[in-house]
Amino acid sequence: MAIPKIKFYTNHRCPYAHRVNITLRELKLPFEEVVIDLDVPRPQWYLDINPQGAVPAIEYSEQDSSHKQIVTESAEIAQFLCEKHPSPLLPALGQPNFANRRERMDHFIEVFNTKILRYQFKVMRASNEDEQQTRAKEWADVMSKELEPLLEGATPFLAESKDLTFAEVLAAPFVVRWYILAKDGVLLPSSFKDSMDALPNFSRWRQAIETRESVMGYDEQEVIDTLKKALNKK
Repeated sequence: MAIPKIKFYTNHRCPYAHRVNITLRELKLPFEEVVIDLDVPRPQWYLDINPQGAVPAIEYSEQDSSHKQIVTESAEIAQFLCEKHPSPLLPALGQPNFANRRERMDHFIEVFNTKILRYQFKVMRASNEDEQQTRAKEWADVMSKELEPLLEGATPFLAESKDLTFAEVLAAPFVVRWYILAKDGVLLPSSFKDSMDALPNFSRWRQAIETRESVMGYDEQEVIDTLKKALNKK
């Protein structure tokens, strides 16, 4: 397959942009990285590319083509790249157990996005320690009820995969951040780390995610410091 030309607009602190970075690295696609400063108003040239002013965004053009396709929103970009460049990330029609594996991945993503992800800022924005602990306990209980059963039989990744899947692409940037934030103990209580470790399926899955070079390599302290500054916590 011809190698495309990809320009990737990102910010290294952003978990949504991290999703796209993982996808590009897993697919071994070369790309030009353009870092967008999220602390200042977006320049007009970037608003012309993505009127929302958010990251990530990509410009994608086939080899020897002058036509540039602009794609925004992290999940849409990741899926676009996976469909353009078939890989173990996203099972394709005709592959063994295709329908079942895709359904399991889709269900996991739906649960993660709608039932799990929304809790993180409820905990981080808690007004006092008691509220933070209460919210974190609620979050851990939901993870135990909703997420832990879906990871039963992960080998070590979802849908009986030995390779990272599209579900991990979307979840991993948040999961690894939860762990470092809980170890720091300010934005997430240290007890939340213990709650995550107490979920055997989730814990094995998280550790497998952290072995992937495509997932790791971001600046942990920068992530912590940036979120503390944004939420005015020390």
